[in-house]
Amino acid sequence: MNFRAARPALCGLVLTALVACTSSAPQRSGATASSAAPALPAVTACGAPVAFTENFVRVELAPVRTAEGARFLRGRFTPERPGDHLYSKDLPADGIDGAGRPTRLWLEPAAAAGPAAALLADQPLHDLAYPGFSRPFPVYPDGPVELRLPFTAPANDQPVTVHASYMACSSTGSCLPPVDDHAVPLTLPARCP
Repeated sequence: MNFRAARPALCGLVLTALVACTSSAPQRSGATASSAAPALPAVTACGAPVAFTENFVRVELAPVRTAEGARFLRGRFTPERPGDHLYSKDLPADGIDGAGRPTRLWLEPAAAAGPAAALLADQPLHDLAYPGFSRPFPVYPDGPVELRLPFTAPANDQPVTVHASYMACSSTGSCLPPVDDHAVPLTLPARCP
């Protein structure tokens, strides 16, 4: 068996097993001041959307713009199992002690997003602590999360590859396998009516 290739799925199973084997339930810690989600402005679609579902999470991707003309790639991550949450965009890429995966979007070529484009989320964070892990997991509330990645308007319609990562779990520790890099082709439009 190739353990390196199987590691992402095993991490989800390990978290599930660790939680199931402990006698105490996860503890929610209070949200910190930095956990508040910014109010994201209203947007209108300005390009063809794409969607996919993997590991019981539906991901909808679309170029959008605000009334002021700011452009974003919007990703809406919706767990299909009731009671599932997604991890923070700021979680390390390999999780905490190898468990969990961040909810993220990024573009290839990276230049399409422009310099230092900050990923925004529409949901606040709270910490979920499980016995046996070095620190709590920053998670979004159960249900959907919208991420927005600013991008620079291209001179011509620009084909890009959107990459997404995420992992859905319930607060009891029942986790689905992580998605470390799902790649989807998309076009960033030059004109945005």
